[in-house]
Amino acid sequence: DYLRDPGGTRDWASVQATPPDQWQPVLTDSPSFGFDTATYWFRFTLSNQSSEPLDGLLEIAYPILDHVTVFAVPGRAPAFPLTLGDTLPYSERPLDHHNFLIPVSLEADQRQQFYLRVQTESAVQVPLIFWQRDAFYQDRQRYLMGQGLYFGMLVVMILYNLFIFFTVRHPSYIYYAFSIAGIGLFMAALHGFGFQYLWPQWPVLNQSAVVASLGVFGCFASAFTISLLQLKKNSPRYYYLLLTHAILYAWILIFSFLLPYKLSILIAIVVGFTACTSSLLSGSYLLYRGLREARYYVLAYSTLMVASIIMSLNKIGIVPRNFFTEHSMQISSMMEVVLLSFALADRINQERRQKYAAQQRALENEKLLRNERERYLEMEFNAKVDELKSQQKIIEAEAESRTKSEFLATMSHEIRTPMNGVLGMAELLQDTPLSPQQQQYLKVINSSGKALLNIINDVLDYSKIAAGKMELEDIDINLENLCLECASVFFVTAERKRLQFLVEIDSNLPAQIQGDPTRLRQILLNLLGNAFKFTQQGRIQLMVSTEDSSGAAQLRFQVADTGIGIPEPIRQNLFSAFVQADSTTTRQFGGTGLGLTISQRLVELMGGLISVTSQPGQGSRFCFTIPLRSQPPRAAPLQAEQYDAVRNSHVILVDESAEFLDLMQRQARPWGLDLHTAQSIEQGLECCRQAAVQVRNPVLLVVSSTLENNHGLACFSRLDQAQLLPECKRVVLTPLRPTPANDALQQAGVHHVIQKPVMWPQLREALFDVLCGRLEAPQTAQRNQPAQRATRRVLVAEDNPINQMVVCRMLVKMGVEYDVADNGRQALDMLLQDYALFDAVLMDCEMPVLDGYEATRLLRQQEAKLQRQRKPVIALTAHVLTEHKARAEQAGMDDFLCKPLEFEELQAKLQALFDTQDAVADRSGGDRRLLG
Repeated sequence: DYLRDPGGTRDWASVQATPPDQWQPVLTDSPSFGFDTATYWFRFTLSNQSSEPLDGLLEIAYPILDHVTVFAVPGRAPAFPLTLGDTLPYSERPLDHHNFLIPVSLEADQRQQFYLRVQTESAVQVPLIFWQRDAFYQDRQRYLMGQGLYFGMLVVMILYNLFIFFTVRHPSYIYYAFSIAGIGLFMAALHGFGFQYLWPQWPVLNQSAVVASLGVFGCFASAFTISLLQLKKNSPRYYYLLLTHAILYAWILIFSFLLPYKLSILIAIVVGFTACTSSLLSGSYLLYRGLREARYYVLAYSTLMVASIIMSLNKIGIVPRNFFTEHSMQISSMMEVVLLSFALADRINQERRQKYAAQQRALENEKLLRNERERYLEMEFNAKVDELKSQQKIIEAEAESRTKSEFLATMSHEIRTPMNGVLGMAELLQDTPLSPQQQQYLKVINSSGKALLNIINDVLDYSKIAAGKMELEDIDINLENLCLECASVFFVTAERKRLQFLVEIDSNLPAQIQGDPTRLRQILLNLLGNAFKFTQQGRIQLMVSTEDSSGAAQLRFQVADTGIGIPEPIRQNLFSAFVQADSTTTRQFGGTGLGLTISQRLVELMGGLISVTSQPGQGSRFCFTIPLRSQPPRAAPLQAEQYDAVRNSHVILVDESAEFLDLMQRQARPWGLDLHTAQSIEQGLECCRQAAVQVRNPVLLVVSSTLENNHGLACFSRLDQAQLLPECKRVVLTPLRPTPANDALQQAGVHHVIQKPVMWPQLREALFDVLCGRLEAPQTAQRNQPAQRATRRVLVAEDNPINQMVVCRMLVKMGVEYDVADNGRQALDMLLQDYALFDAVLMDCEMPVLDGYEATRLLRQQEAKLQRQRKPVIALTAHVLTEHKARAEQAGMDDFLCKPLEFEELQAKLQALFDTQDAVADRSGGDRRLLG
């Protein structure tokens, strides 16, 4: 119930004594009486019908009431009577909340009657809600989240538009930013957030904030309308009308601190209604005239006007108070902010388009003028210019031809001279006494040097071909040796990437053909290099055969891989210069993109054709054919002697690869060789037992050392235990790294070692040596293990297999043990797994997966985190510039070595590190270890 006290003179005692018939019932959930200077008394009863005490909160959800007093019957000091209102400092409220909260506790089955006295200059609205505390705080969380999103969006839009204003200096943005600030302050004051957070100790400011914020919003919103719609130019009548409203809003801002709240808010409502109507009419008028940005403006102010009318009617008391009427201004202001942002952006874009169109018209006019002038000059000097151009083209063509010739000559000399020294010294070294292991090293040096020379020559060759100066030789070629030489270049790569590398040469090929061996080798190296580059697993095959095409004999070369493959659209341009499968291929795999182009041009110069077939994800097959011009073979007697020697010989070959065994079968068949194959040790022993039973003793037993997890030599020991084939010569097939120890080979009775990948000519030569009695036990078979265990151990982080071999052999010479990591990530994992195992690290700076710089930086972080002693790291790099040394020091590397490495320098660096470690060990009483 409620009781209206017009004079506000009644006290609580007289109100309690008021007869019941003078009390009026409240017919709505939220009593609303508009603007009224009378005092209102409300009485209501709270009842706890449960058997448990009730701790709740009574909320008055209208924070701008001036004076609120709460009485309880019977009175319970000191909580009641309780005085509230926005005329009191915020700190005097019983609970920290933007609305008025009254704590109420009810015992079980207790009824409590309350009286509420309200007197205010604002609209008399008393929405009463009783909450259980848990329900209240849960509801408040959702409510405050929504309010936070609203005010947060306003702050973001203010900051964004201020930033744009300081960037483009357009006044619309500053007006728009302050109008948003005004509406934000209005909503904060209306809902009590301003009193809670901004001016809690100034109640006087709180009473004026609602009207003052409306003055700020209206003043700058009117200025924004004038600027956005360009009313001064487009409609002077509406310009003066909106300017008048801006001035009125400025006076409202001033008088909000001087006039009574009721009078000032009514003035603000009237001015706001007329201003909103004027703004809507001006926008509609300019929309009718075709102004694009007026579309968003009219829509924005339509929503704002509807919300303003609803809110005004609510405050006057005509429309009941509910969630929609209470928050209609917030909803409409959010829509207005978004829509006016679109209008402003449309306006700026329109100005940009107009400016761009004006610039284009100016440029077109200038272009027309310039064209007329040029046409006049062209008519006058056309004949002379044509003559000069013709002479200039002749001079440029001659100069270009001369420059190309000089460039080719210079580059050929400057590059080939040092490479000739490297390859020449390697050839001289072949004439010196060498062990089988040394011969293998020398073959790798020769093959790698020639491959490097070919890579360097790619650019020169392309230039020669483009200039039409490429000349082919016509000399004898031992095709088998050439193919084996090309294949040997990729032995290390095949071992490192764990790829199966098969070479199949047709036995019907003539021993000698006519052609250019250098260019044929270059084509094969390019195709094989391409296959190894783009193949990460599986196998690669090189096949050489003959075929008849149109009655003419042709040599057919095929390079097949199981790599990434090439999509159909890419294959059309695959043989163009500087083209790879896609833009990421160069970054991931490297290369210049010249190899296939040069190969195609060379094949065409030889009178042949090159083609490719491929399926993405399944691999590629490159095939080229050239005319076969054979020469009577001078080596034929030796080949015939070998054929007669190996014919009908019995050989047992044991290897885990079915493809390799099938290839050897095909290659051996034309030679009349009785070759039996097996894929396991047990199958190999069974072949030996059958041979012994049939009294067909094999002359050669070839076993792969990698059988059954590198236990291939066990086949020979089991053969000895069974006393089978004692006269049979034993050959072992080993990977390049590591090979079985020399003692293990001698104990197994091995007569010869062939390193994988194995090709038929190698196996054929081994068989020929056995039959001719030239096979002896190997002198050494180890690659990476020194004769004695070193007292020092170094981790070598290097991705290049050749560089790994060089560094490791230097360490072996020093008597230092080593382990090898192929990239920085592997090196870091090995160090963290067994930190104390290594005395130092030789770290290549540029490696895949994780480079040396980053690996060292991560190592230093782990050392600091785990409080470990600093591990010496020596940088290995081909760069010699100062900035690269500085980068190594910044990464935490202790020393710096430039490639190519010198043995003495490496030994001195390591000795210095080890001497320092020994000195520290002496001081701490530890053990010393010697180098070598």
